[in-house]
Amino acid sequence: RVNAVKGAIGRIDVTAVPRPILVVEGGGEERVKVYCGGFETDASDDTCLPPEAPAVANIDDRWVTVGPVEADGARHADFRTLRRHRVRWPAGLAVENAELRYDHRAVLAQRDGDSLVTQAAGPLVLRLHTKAAPLGADYDVTLPVDDGAAVDVVVDPTSAKKSTSASGARISLLRPSDRSDRVLEVAATDFRNDHYESLPWPSNDRLDVPFRRGVVRIGADDLAPIRLYLGEIDVPAAEWGTASLALTVTGVSDKAVAATVVLDGMEFNVGTDGRLEVLGLLAGVHQALVLSEDRTHAKAWRFSIAARQRLEKRVRIFGP
Repeated sequence: RVNAVKGAIGRIDVTAVPRPILVVEGGGEERVKVYCGGFETDASDDTCLPPEAPAVANIDDRWVTVGPVEADGARHADFRTLRRHRVRWPAGLAVENAELRYDHRAVLAQRDGDSLVTQAAGPLVLRLHTKAAPLGADYDVTLPVDDGAAVDVVVDPTSAKKSTSASGARISLLRPSDRSDRVLEVAATDFRNDHYESLPWPSNDRLDVPFRRGVVRIGADDLAPIRLYLGEIDVPAAEWGTASLALTVTGVSDKAVAATVVLDGMEFNVGTDGRLEVLGLLAGVHQALVLSEDRTHAKAWRFSIAARQRLEKRVRIFGP
C-alpha cells in the first residue's frame, strides 16, 4: 500500500520473490486444469503457483491436491497414485439409488455393488434412496483430505439424520371438480437442485417432493399448472380452480392446425383438430402463448377469467 501526496516524490523498494513452478506427474500437462485462489488456468511448462496457497489440479474428472514446495523447489500434482475412497452400506438396505453430496450438490462417485467409490474428500453426506425412504435418508460421512492411503467406510443404518418426512415436503392434492385420475407432471427446485417426475395421481391424494424449501410446479395434460412455495407452511395444498379455457387454433384458411400452447409457463400440445381444453384454472389473470408446430409463428395474449367460467377462444396463428 502506498500513500501518495501531491507534489511529493516517494520511493518504493520492491523485492521480487520467485514462485515455484508446477510439475505434473502422471498426466499430460496440456490437458490439466489448475485451480488456485479462485482462479483457473491451464497447466504448462512455466505455470507457477504461490508457495503456500491451496491448489488442486484436474484432468478428465480426476482431481489431486497440489503438494507443498519440495526439495527441487517445485510443487507437484501427482496423478500416478489417485486415492479412491469407498463408502459402504449393509446389503439388506436394498438401496435403489445412492449418491454422495457436498453442500447440497452431488459429487462424482461410481456405484460398485453396495458401495460408492470416489476421489472426493472432506465432510460429505451419503444419501440412500430405498423403498422405506423413497425421498432419501442422509448419513454423515467424513473422508480424509490429507495425502495417504484410501479409506473404506461403512455407514451405520441407524445413524440416518433425516427421515423420509424430514428430507422433503408432502403436498395435499385437492382434486379438480371432475375428480378424474391424471398423470401429473411435477417440477421442483430448491434453487440448488432440480427434481422432475411424471406419476399417476396418488391414491391417497398426497404428493411427496424431495425439498423442504423451494418452488414446486404441478400440472397435467389437461390441467392448469399450480405453483407452490415450500417452507411457508408445513403441509401445502395444491387446489385447482373451477374455471376452464376452451381453445381452437387455426391457420390462414381458418382450418384447424396442430400447435403448442404455453399457459402460465407450462406447455400443452394441441392435436391436428386444433382443440385444447384446460381445466382447473384459478379465477384471475393468466398468460398464454400459442406457437405453430414449426415454431415460426406465435401469438401471445393475457386474459381474465372468473370462477366457474368456461372461456372459449379462437386463435389464428398463420398470417394477419
